[in-house]
Amino acid sequence: MEFGSDSGMFIGLAFIAMLNLFGLFWSLKTMVMDSGTRALDHLALQIGVCIVVVWINLPVYEGLFVRKDDGKMPTSVTCNSVILALIACVSIVLFNN
Repeated sequence: MEFGSDSGMFIGLAFIAMLNLFGLFWSLKTMVMDSGTRALDHLALQIGVCIVVVWINLPVYEGLFVRKDDGKMPTSVTCNSVILALIACVSIVLFNN
């Protein structure tokens, strides 16, 4: 996929992809840190869906972080999507406690 130009649609696409990646990391952390099998019972389907969505978004992650040619995502899109996803995740964690 070629992502060479800066567009508002790419910010939304990258934001959702990053949000799913952070969600996968958070759910795996929760599953590992919770010593019982209770977390796996409650999160098994959600973790499966998250893994599939992250796998589908692999070209987006490649465009954000791996590619160095003209087809990569612009740095502004990468920074904006990561910052927005971090703000969303941190606000959910802070306001749910």
